[in-house]
Amino acid sequence: MVTYWIILLAIAVGVVFIAEKMKQPYPTFLVVMGLIIGLVPIPGLGDIKSYRMVKTSTS
Repeated sequence: MVTYWIILLAIAVGVVFIAEKMKQPYPTFLVVMGLIIGLVPIPGLGDIKSYRMVKTSTS
């Protein structure tokens, strides 16, 4: 589970790095990457979504 969180964090850091190199605002790139991550079926992402939903519903 922690591995998926680290991978998502690494993707976000990479996107911000690329945005800074291209001199573009990084929120735009983060939104685009979020859309891509949301639309592409990633095997471990379902675990993260279900973990987050269970965690917020019991809090």
